[in-house]
Formats: sequence, C-alpha cells, structure tokens
Amino acid sequence: MQPWYRQFWPWFIISLPLASVIAGVSTFIIAHRQTLDLVAEDYYQKGKAINQDLGKQEAAQAAGIRASLHIQADGDWLLTLSGRDLRPNEALRLTLFHATLAIRDRRFLLTADAKGRYRLQPDVPLSGKWHLRLEPLDERWRLQQSIRLPLSKPLRLQPFEE
Repeated sequence: MQPWYRQFWPWFIISLPLASVIAGVSTFIIAHRQTLDLVAEDYYQKGKAINQDLGKQEAAQAAGIRASLHIQADGDWLLTLSGRDLRPNEALRLTLFHATLAIRDRRFLLTADAKGRYRLQPDVPLSGKWHLRLEPLDERWRLQQSIRLPLSKPLRLQPFEE
C-alpha cells in the first residue's frame, strides 16, 4: 500500500478548503484595493447641499439658459450657450463626475472663442456613465445632467432633465 501523500483522495479533500481560502484572500485583496465611492461619509452635509444645487438650477431655468454639447470627430468638445443673463465671454467650469469612481472625476476651465463658443480637448478619451455639471465661476446658475460617453448625437443641457 502507498503512503497517504501519494494517493488521490487526501489531496482532493485538502484542495477544497485550500481553494476556498485562496478565493477568500483574493476577494479581500480586490475589495480592499478598488474601493467604490458610492456612500459618502458626510451624507447629511451633501443632502443639505442638494437644496442649494436646486436653487442654482432654478436660476438657470428662470434665465432660460441652455447649452448644446457636440463632440467632434477629432475628439474636441464644442459647447454653445444660449439664454438671458449670460455675460459675454464668461469663463465656465465644466465638471465631470464618474458614476462610481471619484478618482476618475475631471474638472475643466472653459473660455469662449471669438464666436462665443467654448472648446475643450480632454486629456484622455472618456467613456461610460458620467454626471456633467456646467456653471460659471461665480456659481450663480448651474446646468447638470447624467450622460453616457461617447455621445452618439449632440447633447442638449437644460436646467432640469426631462
């Protein structure tokens, strides 16, 4: 008769709990390295800020502010604004919040060209679900919307999504 370590069944029985331990450790490592930012620690403060956000969107709606975003074939973004209470050639802040990973969030400062259009050349191609926020530097109004990149057609930004 062969010694136990040369037989199939002891190794088969040992391999089942060993595989579970390896899978558990691997899952822990993956979960620890790639944390998601779905729940904020200061959720109460963020909830209070939502009311302020609505006031800025209401100001944009009262002024009839609309924006059109078009991504050109070369990857450049072209943004045009319309509405009352717009200051000519005013600088704008465009913020893109990733749906789940805060580390991928992007913030851009946009200035108008001679025709009053705003151009942006993102540093990397963006894809997936994003929350877009557009506002002037003095934050008197705000447009925001959830988008999926890349865009298949020009996007119309309004104060409240329809």
